Amino acid sequence: MRRLIDNLYLVRQFSRAINESGFRHPFARHEVLRIAHRCTCEESLKRELLRAALANGSRSFEELEMLLTLDRLWVVFNEIFVDQEYQIPATFPKAPRILDCGANVGFATEFFKTKRPDASIIAFEPTPKLADSVRDMVQRRNWDSIFVETAAVSDHEGSAEFLFSEHDPLGGSLTTRKQERGDASLQKQTVQVKRLKDYLQNHVDLLKLDVEGSEFEVLEDIKDDLAAVDRIFIEYHRGPSWTNERLERILSILRQAGIDYVIAPNRSSREAGSLFTQRNLANASLCIYGSRKN
Repeated sequence: MRRLIDNLYLVRQFSRAINESGFRHPFARHEVLRIAHRCTCEESLKRELLRAALANGSRSFEELEMLLTLDRLWVVFNEIFVDQEYQIPATFPKAPRILDCGANVGFATEFFKTKRPDASIIAFEPTPKLADSVRDMVQRRNWDSIFVETAAVSDHEGSAEFLFSEHDPLGGSLTTRKQERGDASLQKQTVQVKRLKDYLQNHVDLLKLDVEGSEFEVLEDIKDDLAAVDRIFIEYHRGPSWTNERLERILSILRQAGIDYVIAPNRSSREAGSLFTQRNLANASLCIYGSRKN
């Protein structure tokens, strides 16, 4: 009975958030009860909730589970559609221009376009199979004004070495931060990189920068172009040998550009437990929300 009560609470919270996001049709009462009764463990509950939430026709849970592990899929989906980390304000202008840097499987792009069908979006994702999944989603949704670049954003144009894990493609990076942690599963591949600076010659209503450790170099390169950006989201990543000077410099760049900001830990960091442990401090990621001063 206790398990059923806990399941019902989680399912209702999850379904309420999904309904509010507009991602799919509302969960029916019988659907909530079926999932709560059916699941006997946390893993099966996550699986059934994701399967139900993704039954909107863009991509199935089974398709996405071939790209990300269940736990990673759960975290990313919840960050975007439940926590709504990228919520667009009601005051957003018509036909906003959005740059999604680090698109992964495209949940953020999907969220933005669901909220604002008139948005124009460029999504950058260096891992070919993930970029292909974003294109499939866009095609199935029959959306226009979305362009997917199979490339990472950087401070230069060309190609670069990309470190990734086949078991966890979510955290692929142009940096060596995971190598420094001793991740033995890392593989190397050469990917295309685009200079983000070249995409800031026109106005940008929202810049989402989740580039797995490259945010420092990218922001240094675009610091003189941030006048074109109204709002910015940065996921700041730490490396074992990186000092807080990197974060301080990022915040200094935002201040000098006339951008106010707030900082919060992301879902992965919150679920890791206490941020006071040395291991969690070294691996913590922070969400930086910036908006131009009025």
